[in-house]
Amino acid sequence: MKQLKHRTIVGAVSYIGAAFAFSVGTLAYFSATIISGQQGYSDVAAPALTILGIFMLVSAALLLLGGTGLWRSHDWARIPLVIMALFGVIMSLTSLATGNGLSFVAGIIINGIVLWHAFKKR
Repeated sequence: MKQLKHRTIVGAVSYIGAAFAFSVGTLAYFSATIISGQQGYSDVAAPALTILGIFMLVSAALLLLGGTGLWRSHDWARIPLVIMALFGVIMSLTSLATGNGLSFVAGIIINGIVLWHAFKKR
């Protein structure tokens, strides 16, 4: 029963993360198409937003895949979640370097829970 509870919580967090990543990815991708025709923007902005959008959409797919796999109790679901959690830890460390302590703490806690769940003994 306890195992099912942890899978449900981590799966729900994965779904929330997937929804956020999908929203940001879609917004970035469509913003790139809008500003690519505008004058006054650098030639770097549109390609950078396109790359960010594609990366966030791939992240959303990985989180959705991992969350669905956890809810269905598949062991392979840990792989995409570990990839995204390790990336989240790296991003949390960069937020600490920029002086955003609250983002660092929240990121480390959430990604730490995901990594703990992925590596604990069954």
